[in-house]
Amino acid sequence: MKIYNAIIIFYILVSAFLGAVILSFSLNLVDLNDIVFQLNEISNDINARIVLAASGVLFILLALLFAQITSARRQREKTIAFNNPSGQVTITLFAVEDLLRKIGQELPQIKELRPNVIATKKRGIQVNIRLTLKSEINIPEFTAQLQETVKNRIQEIFGIDEQIVVRIHVAKIFAQQEKIKRKEEVIAEEPEVKIPYPRI
Repeated sequence: MKIYNAIIIFYILVSAFLGAVILSFSLNLVDLNDIVFQLNEISNDINARIVLAASGVLFILLALLFAQITSARRQREKTIAFNNPSGQVTITLFAVEDLLRKIGQELPQIKELRPNVIATKKRGIQVNIRLTLKSEINIPEFTAQLQETVKNRIQEIFGIDEQIVVRIHVAKIFAQQEKIKRKEEVIAEEPEVKIPYPRI
């Protein structure tokens, strides 16, 4: 968006100017008496005061416009929209993430699935999945199948024609040895039951 980029460039220039002024004061490159003199001259000049007032109003309007554009942009990134013959339909990214969590519950190999969905106009839909697997499996084969399943389910249920990129990060694998070790630790922690000998 051109207006959004122009406002960002404007604020960068203003911030750089203010930073240069503060740096000049700290290095004694600018005399404070000269600044006070110039401010007194401006306060006595009606035209200069009008220009300063207009600049202040412009800064406030630009700040409000920047906040409104940023809010609208974030809101668009949280939803997916498409047009039907009867009107526009929007889908929240939370609904897509909820669908992905249900897919993780359906697959016995997955212990935990944490999805994060991002929608942009340029890159389409990006699905980032963090996995914790229950057992040792063929990770390349399983992740390829999961990626294909995720893409197909999103397209079938939500009717999305945009590009869908699925990225998977395997965070942890619960191997069979870990399960056996945990069972042994639980058994070891159980208190030993002593059977008293009968007295004769």
